[in-house]
Amino acid sequence: MSFGGIKEVVGHMAQAASGTIDGLLKDFNQAVPTLKALGLSVTDMKIGMGVPPEVEITLTGSLDAINPEKLKSLMDAHQGNTVLVSSLKALETAHSMKELLGDLMFKGIEAKIKLGLLPKIEIEFIS
Repeated sequence: MSFGGIKEVVGHMAQAASGTIDGLLKDFNQAVPTLKALGLSVTDMKIGMGVPPEVEITLTGSLDAINPEKLKSLMDAHQGNTVLVSSLKALETAHSMKELLGDLMFKGIEAKIKLGLLPKIEIEFIS
């Protein structure tokens, strides 16, 4: 995945930022069944009660379970859910990066989804 793929994820997250925290949480709640079907588990959740408020959700799963074709079809089917589409795009980018890294033997991922004024998704590779 090139810089363009990362730029696309940022664009989706900027679109998500135009909503409120409540709207972003609603989108995330609707995304949970799809993310679980991809083999991801919600392992942690933090709530920041500041200005601006922020919610961080941590998902973990296997890199081997990520299927790029399935991700694309899910993105097409859920265009109205910016949190889900952004998460799926980040997973697609992670899969592409794994292919480029080859022999580094990463088996899992940890995705941190931050919902707030400046939404953000971080993907960490786990050996």
